[in-house]
Amino acid sequence: MKPIRIAIDATSAVTGGGMTHLLNLLPALADIDQANTYWILLSSWQTGMELDLPSRFKVKRIHFPKPTKLCRLAWQQFVLPIFLARRGVDALLSPTDVAPLLGVIPTVLGIRNPNPYWGPEATTRLGRIRESVQPRLTRFSARKATRLFFVTEYSRQVISSKLGLPLNKSRVIYHGVSRAFSDGHAVSGSLQSFEGSHPYILCVSAVRVHKDYATLIRAFKDLVSRHSVSHHLVIAGPVVDPPYYQRLESMLGQEGVADRVHFIGELPYRAMPGLYRDAELFVLPSQAETFGHPLVEAMASGLPVITTDLPVSREICHDAASYFPPGDPRALADKMHLLLSDAGARDALAASGLKRALDFSWTKTAQQTLQLLYEAVNSRE
Repeated sequence: MKPIRIAIDATSAVTGGGMTHLLNLLPALADIDQANTYWILLSSWQTGMELDLPSRFKVKRIHFPKPTKLCRLAWQQFVLPIFLARRGVDALLSPTDVAPLLGVIPTVLGIRNPNPYWGPEATTRLGRIRESVQPRLTRFSARKATRLFFVTEYSRQVISSKLGLPLNKSRVIYHGVSRAFSDGHAVSGSLQSFEGSHPYILCVSAVRVHKDYATLIRAFKDLVSRHSVSHHLVIAGPVVDPPYYQRLESMLGQEGVADRVHFIGELPYRAMPGLYRDAELFVLPSQAETFGHPLVEAMASGLPVITTDLPVSREICHDAASYFPPGDPRALADKMHLLLSDAGARDALAASGLKRALDFSWTKTAQQTLQLLYEAVNSRE
């Protein structure tokens, strides 16, 4: 096939899984694709997306005035199609649920956000409005798009059914995991305030209601009260829902664990392997995921994993995790105590995780994504 020009709309990748996806997908595409030209579209306020890419990857920064999200949506719908047409772009990759409804460029749309489809309702009025509007935008975008991808089979089946999308138009493309999480050369130093004096249990994810940190905090309090462990709890991730975070801060005081639970915010991606490596146990209490990057990162880091018993979690971890019922702090506390007190069980689960993590590769993700882009281009010939 002759070389094609590909645009990737990365303007909404600000944090979390969207950022992780692009930070790893773009270098993987650069490694496997020596023929095609790429336009990488970023917003002027995005940070952490400085990548060393070949010259055939052209970065374009777009300035969005406030209100940023509304202006970005307007740009995507009305300006982006003109940008693509003027540059003779052959295919657009839009990896975050919404794509242009105008124009004729073949489009591959990724549907990755679980919040409008399952899990607890947003805590703020703006969040509830967003979760009401987004499925409509995604439905229209998906019907317009040439090809779709989901990041798990469970999300493909459920979301396609809710939005009335044909399954033959979509594929499942799992995310990968960076070799930095398993190469043993990660740099420590993320937790200088108490690192070295206390072992810690780790959770990595954005602070928002569907991540269910309330259950994790209650479980940690139960673990400390009943079993007198010396561990601390470290939660790494940006505060996306400030009202929910304020409730969690109040809960820490009420439960008497404020001095042992540390919300350390969002760390640079390069610091994450060291954070995983120095932990003793990984917990993800989320009640809604479409993939769950931290699960794979923790498994690749050799950490025993405890997570919510969700279909997505089972699809990603198989038998390489210990599962607890959603919203059950006592069951989670028991799972944590078992693994902290039983070295044999802890080592066996970690070994299963290392084996399962080998199934996830950003090279494979890039190959499958590029194939889907080729399919989109070929579909109009």
